[in-house]
Amino acid sequence: MDVINFFSGGDVVTGAIMALSLLVMLYAMALMNRAIRLLQYQVSAIENDLRLMGEELKMIGNRERPDPAKIKPLKSDL
Repeated sequence: MDVINFFSGGDVVTGAIMALSLLVMLYAMALMNRAIRLLQYQVSAIENDLRLMGEELKMIGNRERPDPAKIKPLKSDL
């Protein structure tokens, strides 16, 4: 069978196989697009969490601390 006749011929089975394979490829592309969007959402959520944690660490680092010389040691009963 000639390759040109195989693709350009009016065979119904060939057309059905080609259409079905195209539909499967489109469905696979849609699934990959959905997975990529989900990964992008998760990465943006992680980046937001990291930014918030960095801000909290800065706040903790900038708060006032007592002078270590004024801290009284704990009494132990040893």
